[in-house]
Amino acid sequence: MNILTGSIVWLAFWTFANIFRMVVQSFDKHYFGHVQLVSLYSLAAAFGIVLYYKQLLFPAIKALTTFHLIVFLIVVSINLCLYAHTKRTIKRCPFNLPENRHSYLRLDYRYHLFCISELIFQQTMVMAGVLLLTSAGLKTGTVLIIFSVFFAAVHLPLLLVIDTFWALLFTISSFIAGIIFPLLILNLKDGFFYAFLIHYVFYTLVGVLSWRFSRFLKKIWKSKQK
Repeated sequence: MNILTGSIVWLAFWTFANIFRMVVQSFDKHYFGHVQLVSLYSLAAAFGIVLYYKQLLFPAIKALTTFHLIVFLIVVSINLCLYAHTKRTIKRCPFNLPENRHSYLRLDYRYHLFCISELIFQQTMVMAGVLLLTSAGLKTGTVLIIFSVFFAAVHLPLLLVIDTFWALLFTISSFIAGIIFPLLILNLKDGFFYAFLIHYVFYTLVGVLSWRFSRFLKKIWKSKQK
């Protein structure tokens, strides 16, 4: 596949997906009223990526087995149990969250559904990008630099819309993910799956641990708290 054409299409997928989410978020701040629509769109976009980059992605997709499905269902069940236990023991969100921010901190089951479909889209994008660049002859180190810098760059605008602590958390984490995800994809035939699980569990843990350690976080979070 021509790297120029492949890169343009890759950026187009990424751009249109973000435009779609921005449009939905303009009248539904957390997607909660349109979670099925946004989730289906993310899955459809991921399917489109797989079809376009099928020569690159099919070998990795074919590596997925019943074992991966079982592991996925177990992890989902554990994450949902963590949601339920946290909400049952703490009763209410310990943060006074602005209406248009921090959906992941609300531990809302609807966001959980959106998160899974969105991360499938994102990890499919990552896998396509990584394999596209390496197939064009780029060395692993170069690919790691490209993705770590790109991930950090696309998260930097969070500094303008959410609190500094959370923006830095996601920016730094995304930089690290830009190294870990490509390494998994390039070194394991099912690395895409494990990259997805890490990404997924990360969001769950951020939400759950934020509730558990809310007293500490309130000391460093500048927003007004309850």
